[in-house]
Amino acid sequence: MGVLAQRRKNLEEAEKWYRESLAISERVGDFDGQSINLCHLGTIAEERGQLEEAERWHQRSLLLEERVGDKYAQASTLGRLGDIAKSSNRFQEAENLYSRALALFEYLDNVEMQAIIFDRLGTIAQEQNQLEKAEQWYLKALDAFKSVDNADAQATILDNLGSLAFHQKELEKAAEFCRQGLAIAERINDKKGQATSIYNLGLATHAQGDVVEAIRCYEHAEMLLIHLNDPELLDVVRTALQSCKGNKND
Repeated sequence: MGVLAQRRKNLEEAEKWYRESLAISERVGDFDGQSINLCHLGTIAEERGQLEEAERWHQRSLLLEERVGDKYAQASTLGRLGDIAKSSNRFQEAENLYSRALALFEYLDNVEMQAIIFDRLGTIAQEQNQLEKAEQWYLKALDAFKSVDNADAQATILDNLGSLAFHQKELEKAAEFCRQGLAIAERINDKKGQATSIYNLGLATHAQGDVVEAIRCYEHAEMLLIHLNDPELLDVVRTALQSCKGNKND
């Protein structure tokens, strides 16, 4: 009942059900049930933006998961705690938590979850301007997502790599990552992914001085985003397009 209420975004009702279920689990000594409900309460707090409270729920859940030896649950909770630390700009703590989660997912041979943690470690490194380290993590994530045939995630990682290369002024490398991401987005018919890759390709070609190709990319991305009704990204693309056309006219 709590999960259904949470899916309907009725967080007060969901919290009530989780607390009642937690109380029952505590009375009967059901450690698994306790850890599950503590985790649910943590996710409720996260949705409300109450990160300190969420952290406390997840820490309690982790203690029980360690007690019963549920390694998958431990790794998942460590990942959530890492997300909270990252959101609070406690990057070293987040990296330590993700590293602990990664070790458990490696023990469990769960490649998909390893890939997700690689990606998060890449994001942390990028946010700290550790660009070479970020690239290494993203490449690990890309290889892992390829091995489990997760095309959506591959396209996202390729966009991340393209953005990273762009900021390192490796423009041809950035463009190539964008083209690879675009090819995947087209294969899986991900229109927003296509628009994002085409926009990023426009940035790279514009920086290389190919204004005509950049305009073509921006206009293509604009057309896709109009149909997708994504005004936020559309504004970004149109700003880049206007700047590019201004450069062409100079």
